[in-house]
Amino acid sequence: MKKFLVFLCAVTLVFGVVGVASALTLSSVDGSWSNTIGGTGVIYPVDVVVAYGNGLEDQVLWGTGTGWGQSGLGFTGIAPPLSVFGIGETFEIGQLQHFNNPILSGTAASSTDLTISLIFSDPTGLAGTFDFTFAIDETPNAPGPPDSDDIITFPSSYPDETFDIGGTLYTLQLLGFGPDPSNLIDQFQSPEGGTNSTLLFGQITTPSAPVPEPATMLLLGSGLVGLVGLGRKKFFKK
Repeated sequence: MKKFLVFLCAVTLVFGVVGVASALTLSSVDGSWSNTIGGTGVIYPVDVVVAYGNGLEDQVLWGTGTGWGQSGLGFTGIAPPLSVFGIGETFEIGQLQHFNNPILSGTAASSTDLTISLIFSDPTGLAGTFDFTFAIDETPNAPGPPDSDDIITFPSSYPDETFDIGGTLYTLQLLGFGPDPSNLIDQFQSPEGGTNSTLLFGQITTPSAPVPEPATMLLLGSGLVGLVGLGRKKFFKK
């Protein structure tokens, strides 16, 4: 019986040494705004209650309102609750909102920065912080839509981070904004007088699982052959 257990352990070592966990667990996503250029009366409300994701939106607001409040942007992370997905699968990170309210001419911001932090509980140690800048074009409200739609321009490229966790390299990538992963956009056209939203997506990849060196395979194979031989010898012994 002991020989059989050793045999199973050896088989697991040979065929399981290259295994990589296929499920990932995103436990927390947070966003914060900073470095807003232009705009009057810029403020940064935090933990505004919303219906999406973790339920707490961080905002940046600017401009002198004309009865409907300031214009601005908000970001809310998808997690918590926990979000589980596979390696190589596109996953939702959070929601971006634009508050397009009428403000006085000359009081709009022209750009602002967003920092997004992601923390994973599986694998432990996988996390990433990403910084990028949005360009803001607050258009005149006349002659009306679509000419009056404000334009939020997203970065032309997104950063990624690579982590070595237990000998496995994980690359955490931001893919971009859009209504779904198949329709990522470089600009967000936001009609006047309302709140408009889009989503941020990402992906985690790993290189192909490494194949053991030939010498290692030969050594392990020899061990298996020896174990099988011992088991057969003991079984047929008179």
